[in-house]
Amino acid sequence: MGEPKSIEGFLSPLSKYIGELYAKGINPSETNNISLDRLSARESDIRELSLIKDSLSQLIEQIEIKQVSLREHHLQEISKVNEFLKNLNPATDTKLGPIKNYSKPEIWQEVSASSTTEKNPWRLVTKNGNKDIPAVPEIVPSPENIQMSKIYVSDLFYLLAIRVADWEQLKNMKEGSLYYVDNSKNFAMRICGKFFYGNIGLIYTNERDPIKIKDCRFGDKCPNPECTYFHNPMTKRCTDVRNFIAGSWLYAPPTNAHFRGKSRSRRIGSAEYINTDLTEINKEEIDRFHMQMFHDLLISLLMKQFRGSVEPVL
Repeated sequence: MGEPKSIEGFLSPLSKYIGELYAKGINPSETNNISLDRLSARESDIRELSLIKDSLSQLIEQIEIKQVSLREHHLQEISKVNEFLKNLNPATDTKLGPIKNYSKPEIWQEVSASSTTEKNPWRLVTKNGNKDIPAVPEIVPSPENIQMSKIYVSDLFYLLAIRVADWEQLKNMKEGSLYYVDNSKNFAMRICGKFFYGNIGLIYTNERDPIKIKDCRFGDKCPNPECTYFHNPMTKRCTDVRNFIAGSWLYAPPTNAHFRGKSRSRRIGSAEYINTDLTEINKEEIDRFHMQMFHDLLISLLMKQFRGSVEPVL
């Protein structure tokens, strides 16, 4: 294999080409002499720059997807190496000790976590009694050693959640942890002592007959397995996910009677009218708001996980 090309080797020619296109289209010495040929050429250059911009946007998306996939593969191999080293060096033969002057790789800093029995997961493993090597850190799913599962919400992206079989297993759920209930295909979380559940639903824009956006009037006793209305998956034991229309994110203040009367609009949310809004909304609006909030929360978690974010240092 040859030496890998540097990023500069790819970007420099493109940057030079973009600069040439710009310089060709902007010529101060010719501002008083407008020609149709130059206008036509500049239009072509503008289209070329737009094409480059669109192509780079698509390339960035591909890079992000491949980065996530590559990182996942990397962590899987680290886990396999760690398991191999554990089998190769039984606990009774392993010499533990602090690592001196050893800089942990960035990726290992991300996947390592403190163990309940050993504060420092970095250690030295003696191999064949003649050479010390740094051990691969154990990948601990969470500080409490609770197994996290990948719950795919699309063909590419997933959320990490504690998987349970049924709602009954959530009686002792941990505050702030994300759970996934297998038999209902819904997520759940307790936030500030309050229970929320739901999933990422569809958002309808111009569809004539949206489904699962309104509660079924028969509730848990609905006899129709093909019912297009929403049923509570906790009480009916179904896999319904609430969907929304785009307008349900549109706030309707009490001062606007026209929008306030729209059944699917949002009638609470502005700090200015919170006293009035909180007393006027009905139960169906409250339930829909909770599930809409949870929909947004799951989307935010996806963005935090796959699009990156700068976490505050507390």
